Amino acid sequence: SAGLNYYYFISTCITILQMLIIQKFVSEEKLEARIKANSQKPVKKSKFMERLEQMQKQQEQMAKNRQKIKK
Repeated sequence: SAGLNYYYFISTCITILQMLIIQKFVSEEKLEARIKANSQKPVKKSKFMERLEQMQKQQEQMAKNRQKIKK
């Protein structure tokens, strides 16, 4: 169990060092500006999502037609 505790300690130290290095070299203001710019871009739908939406619309229309026939 001592080896496992040592592993966790070293792993945590390395993670802390990585975070400090990243924070030193990455500008938070630039990162926030980039995130805001990307969030304002329109989101493209994938082909799968388009087909899924079309199938949902078709199912809704079929359900409406069934209700009309029953009435």
